[in-house]
Amino acid sequence: MEWNEHTVDTDGGPFVLHEAGEGPATIVYLHDEQSAMPGPVAAKLAERARVVAPSHPGFGTANRPEWVESVRDVAEHYVDLLGALALPSTTALVGASMGAWIATELAIRTGCPFSSLSLINPIGIHVPGHPAKDFWYVRNPEELLFTDPAAMPEVPAGERVANEESAARYGWSPRLHDPTLAPRLHRLALPVQLVWGTDDRLLPKEHLDAWRDLLPAADVAEIPSAGHFPGYEQPDHTADVIAEFIAQSAN
Repeated sequence: MEWNEHTVDTDGGPFVLHEAGEGPATIVYLHDEQSAMPGPVAAKLAERARVVAPSHPGFGTANRPEWVESVRDVAEHYVDLLGALALPSTTALVGASMGAWIATELAIRTGCPFSSLSLINPIGIHVPGHPAKDFWYVRNPEELLFTDPAAMPEVPAGERVANEESAARYGWSPRLHDPTLAPRLHRLALPVQLVWGTDDRLLPKEHLDAWRDLLPAADVAEIPSAGHFPGYEQPDHTADVIAEFIAQSAN
């Protein structure tokens, strides 16, 4: 899949945007912390829909305004982008890992035009007694994050440093969560889907259970033979369940 990369200027600063595909649906895809590029699952979705995939502030070559210091700040910054893009009200929002956390914060905000929200192995909530593993201090993080370590994307060294620095900026303390997020999830007034790689070693299974408890009406799609990033390990299966959910939510 060939992505059209361009810059969009907003009142809050410029955004690096990747776009591909066409179809009856528009999808905003918020990437994970592995790469500033959309990744294989977004490419699969772009085979059947228009996909708009911004790079998070500070990831890759994307500008980070000085005031953007947290996931909530990132979401506020994305509000400016949405205003500049003028997306249709039928736009679906999809996020993976930290991108899912950002997507959740964005969907909570009023006035964001999304018809559905798909969260792929989301981080962001605190589950007492079951913290996320601290991947910043493991020798071989690919073995923690992937069922098949070979699925870890190849990213240029300079980008990987920027990505890791930005992921740490947004998720270092408290570690990979915001204690205020869970009490606000009831504000999500749109269909929500939880997509979960069943072999996730970063997040204990209790995290999926907690999301289910907090969002009892959410659709749940479990992806076998995949770790924390099923979009890399099982992109076809992951894209299929997301596309089906988006289609159902649009009816």
